[in-house]
Amino acid sequence: MRFEIEPESASLNMRLPRSLLDAVKSEARARGIPYTRYVRMLLEKAVA
Repeated sequence: MRFEIEPESASLNMRLPRSLLDAVKSEARARGIPYTRYVRMLLEKAVA
């Protein structure tokens, strides 16, 4: 199941501990992608 090709029609706003957000941003940076795309990839993988 791939959601990446579906148009973005909804948004999500959530609060995270700063340390978690920093870790997510660091991992995304290591992969060379924006952290929002990385979070979306993690969510897609979790529901696949």
